[in-house]
Amino acid sequence: MSSQVNSKLKALQRVYEISVNTRNFEITQLTNRNNYYMLFQGVLLAAVFSNQASKPLVEFLICLAGIGVSYNHVKVASGAKFWQEYWEFQASEAEKALKNYTIEHYADYDFTDLFNLDSDVMKNKVRDRFKADLAHQNWLDKTYTKLILSKASVSRAPIYTAVVLLICWIALSLHTLEWVWFFELLNKFIVGHFFNPKGE
Repeated sequence: MSSQVNSKLKALQRVYEISVNTRNFEITQLTNRNNYYMLFQGVLLAAVFSNQASKPLVEFLICLAGIGVSYNHVKVASGAKFWQEYWEFQASEAEKALKNYTIEHYADYDFTDLFNLDSDVMKNKVRDRFKADLAHQNWLDKTYTKLILSKASVSRAPIYTAVVLLICWIALSLHTLEWVWFFELLNKFIVGHFFNPKGE
């Protein structure tokens, strides 16, 4: 019986280890994929804005490439978020199974939860920790603390960034097609910055 228990426990530990490692891998890959697409789009944007002589066809093709890249950026960022959430869940379920089996056969063992803590309780503890410092902070630090307490999703930020870039690429591509009425209207409100190195 003891050998069967140990064998089952090792199997559960292995599943838990794989789940945690894969979760960590997905988090790392989320960042790496986003960096790859941001770099690629940065190169394309530089190609558009560094084009001294007007080359409409080239500019239009670059904009089309930008739309395609940013669209795939949105899909990749969304997929990365899905798989990160998937492996978060898998790690949580593996930990529950390991905890229940360990307590069942080793009642005196003090199991440490990593993924199955009450999320509301933990969030309140973190929130209270920051709120305790608010009274002693200046207005700038208070602003930072309130931004932290807003709990913005780091893993959703690449999706929002990709959507913004997609909108920018669509606007640039429309500009190359001369949607005159729309961009003439914009030019009445957007002056821009002009740099003349010769002072003319």
